[in-house]
Amino acid sequence: DVPRASDDITSMGERGTVVYRAHGGQYPNNARKEWTIDCFELVNLAWDLIDVTVTVHHGYGTNVVDAQSTPTSLQGPLTIVFASDRFVTGNGFRVRWACGAAVDEA
Repeated sequence: DVPRASDDITSMGERGTVVYRAHGGQYPNNARKEWTIDCFELVNLAWDLIDVTVTVHHGYGTNVVDAQSTPTSLQGPLTIVFASDRFVTGNGFRVRWACGAAVDEA
């Protein structure tokens, strides 16, 4: 089974990238986006940029991820949820992922 990715994920089989507005301009107010990585193994992560707070639901619970807390692996499947308020904007995030394997270098 090859993991499937939803929405704005660039998927290359068992690995890919999730990007939301990273260097593509600031994200809008009141935005909400979700991305799902259907991998039932350990998902390895490399957060290249994170100028937001996102919530990651995974096989063992939920993590709140920001610039000070960037997990490098979580049990899949994963759902990454981004929601902005009506006041603060930023540059978004970029995370590379791999299902059950090491994350490629950027």
